[in-house]
Amino acid sequence: MRVDSYYYRDSGFLYPLESHPSYWFHVGRSEAKQAIMGLLGETFKAIMFSDKGDFIEVQEWPLALPSSPTRSADELDWLEEVVEREVVQVRTQLGLADETIHIKRFRLPKLQAGVEDLPDDLQEYLTNRGLSGSTEVDLEEALEGWKEESLFVFWWDQSFYVDSEGAVTSS
Repeated sequence: MRVDSYYYRDSGFLYPLESHPSYWFHVGRSEAKQAIMGLLGETFKAIMFSDKGDFIEVQEWPLALPSSPTRSADELDWLEEVVEREVVQVRTQLGLADETIHIKRFRLPKLQAGVEDLPDDLQEYLTNRGLSGSTEVDLEEALEGWKEESLFVFWWDQSFYVDSEGAVTSS
């Protein structure tokens, strides 16, 4: 995550986001709140938002780890099952349904979590315009394409490119 970020969308813009278990995060919503939850680093966290998309707080739960997987079990599958159980429990506890959320941008650099309008290379270009030659033309085209497709960057321990429906398109 960059320290200095460039935004072209209004601060009230609502970014859609869907659950993506294969990337270790899930979302949920109720009439009163929204959340992004999952494995972040080595702990289970839920980043809470109001129904209007404003960041509220980060909640953390101890990850209830059963005994280690047997030698025949795949450790990744085992960890996915542990996280899935935690997601179900937290969704139930908070009264959340697995539905697309709509949140305002936020930045939690210590957690490596947040939403940004542009990927690092385009932000770097906008911060230091004046490159010459084909590089500048390529970056201008990339910037226009990014805006036309209404993409954004979601950070959850790594960066994900997300489309206008809230689906991860690349990582």
